[in-house]
Amino acid sequence: MVSRLWIPAFLLATVTLIPNQSRAQSYTKLAPSDPVVHLINGQGTETLYFSKASGTAVPAKIIVTEAIGKVNSIRAKDITIGSPVPIEANVFSVSIAVAPSQFVDPGTPYEATLLLFDSDKTATPTTFKFKIQDDATISFDTTPSTIAAAVGGSLNPHQRIRARNTGKTTITSFQVTSSVLVDNANHHSLQIPPRDATANLPPGQSTDLDFDLPEPLYAGSYAFFSLYL
Repeated sequence: MVSRLWIPAFLLATVTLIPNQSRAQSYTKLAPSDPVVHLINGQGTETLYFSKASGTAVPAKIIVTEAIGKVNSIRAKDITIGSPVPIEANVFSVSIAVAPSQFVDPGTPYEATLLLFDSDKTATPTTFKFKIQDDATISFDTTPSTIAAAVGGSLNPHQRIRARNTGKTTITSFQVTSSVLVDNANHHSLQIPPRDATANLPPGQSTDLDFDLPEPLYAGSYAFFSLYL
């Protein structure tokens, strides 16, 4: 009888675990803490300041993404990024200029991202977010605030009011029109047809607006009149 002795064999493997050491960021944003490019009259600029790690060069390439808003976006080609400008040994600045070619929703922040690449082509870019916001606020007041006039026949229908820009952006045009005026006695009505008036009215400035009141076909007392600009 032959006896067989089974000897289990073990394979010993030595595994050395190396801690995951993430690469330190090449660049750190110094100011502003929450960068916003404010648009005034459709354009805006901002300068961002960065520090760089010792021994790291200024970014070899900077890419910007499109800026996303609530209703639409600002295309990346409408955002111009300047070349890095050295300030001190390890500090540099980057300028951002925005000139949108499409509608920008006033008061709505649009968020974009800067990607800074250093000379190490295998490294992940350092990213920084910034916002773009159109601060345009169009508002104005008029003098007089109400008009009471008799029209028809030989009476002059011409009127003039003074408009003052109380907003934060230049007003480039006015459109003068009105609500429907109704004679409650005979139910006749009339209305000022829309009329465009070109203007270049900076904030705080005033201008005169001329228009003619409509001449009624029927006599009466027309009320509930609102002038729209």
